[in-house]
Amino acid sequence: MLIKELKVDSVIKKITRKDDLFKGEYTVDLYQNCDFGCIYCDSSYDNAVYVKTNAVEIFEKELENLPKGRIIVGSVNDPYQNCEKRYMITKKVLEELN
Repeated sequence: MLIKELKVDSVIKKITRKDDLFKGEYTVDLYQNCDFGCIYCDSSYDNAVYVKTNAVEIFEKELENLPKGRIIVGSVNDPYQNCEKRYMITKKVLEELN
């Protein structure tokens, strides 16, 4: 599995339809695609996991003005990709939420 780094402008997405499963108002996906290959996964499969290298900084800025609500971390992609060991983006975002 290839690892590709990218910069993003936003990481927090507003849920526009009622979420009866997780009861969330927002989602945060810190990686794009997934290297686990689960059969039930919503992620698209190409040969790469895209790491949003500036996700923590963008998340901190977006969180400042975000109305109160539940944030689902890893709504489409697993937040603990194998590359999380190296990048620790999910860990840092969870620390910021704490």
